[in-house]
Amino acid sequence: MKYAIFTPTTILKTCRFEPITTPHTLWKMLYAQCTRPMSQSTAIPKKQQRVRDHGFDNYMEVEKKTRKVLKFQDLILTQPNSMISVSHLDVLSRRIGFKQHEVAKFILKFPHIFEIFEHPVQRILYCR
Repeated sequence: MKYAIFTPTTILKTCRFEPITTPHTLWKMLYAQCTRPMSQSTAIPKKQQRVRDHGFDNYMEVEKKTRKVLKFQDLILTQPNSMISVSHLDVLSRRIGFKQHEVAKFILKFPHIFEIFEHPVQRILYCR
């Protein structure tokens, strides 16, 4: 079985083009065949008219708060004795989805869910 070796000149001969003598024009022609012209359209779709669903928006606001509470609860339950210091919560706030000092505000906003107490020996605020 014979193998054919393709060079730019043999490719041009098989395509019935006249051979180009200068390498610069050869590379220019090959580059033009390999590249595509830039598209005039963008990937951003046009702005569509949307109707706002206020019931769904209210549901999503409640859902966001519940999701944060559940992440918070999972974090507390993974700790030994199911309690965590409030200062350590600021360090782990990114893992829950809070900004750095937003955790304390969140705990104070929902006192019926979280219990804040002071450790009797260490005098550090804990949450469970």
